[in-house]
Amino acid sequence: MERKTKIFETTYRDYLARLPQQDLPAVAERLGATMAGEEMTIPFFTRPYRVSANGIYDLSGNQANFAVSVVLCQYILRCPDKPPPDSGWVSFRDFKNAGPLMGNFAANTHRLIAQRFSGRSQQLDIACRTLGGQTEESDLSYDLSLRFDALPRVPIFLLFNDKDSEFPAQCNLLFKPSAEYYLDMECLSIIGTFLAGNLN
Repeated sequence: MERKTKIFETTYRDYLARLPQQDLPAVAERLGATMAGEEMTIPFFTRPYRVSANGIYDLSGNQANFAVSVVLCQYILRCPDKPPPDSGWVSFRDFKNAGPLMGNFAANTHRLIAQRFSGRSQQLDIACRTLGGQTEESDLSYDLSLRFDALPRVPIFLLFNDKDSEFPAQCNLLFKPSAEYYLDMECLSIIGTFLAGNLN
């Protein structure tokens, strides 16, 4: 875990050094963020963070953890010039570069949520709404269907069926196909892990 944190810290420092090369006001408009002076404010699961070359902080002045900081920096640095195709929903495994991370992603998101909230779908609904989840209409038949705006242009769709007499609880997280234009697979995995870890 300590080694992973060091890698995130190194990546974060590298990304911060690259931020001054960006036209931040133009990027903010395309990303659904706002500018105040030299700082961009980006909501991450509804919690606003102030981003600049000096660092990433929440509105109380607390430094964001390195994993969240890497996601926010990459969101800025990978900003596409025009909106990418955005129709439908796809699973993590549908992204072409997801293969090496698929096992960890499933263990740290789908299985974790299903096990933690098996027989507790009402508690999951409450936990989701605390993190900004909102009911999302779907043609799919699930006990719970909730959408989160992890970032303004990177929503997540959580689908959950509670256990019954025949099947265990099941959970699935879906993304818009456009997510891979804003973040790489590791950052999408961080988002899924963050969501699962903060559903209490």
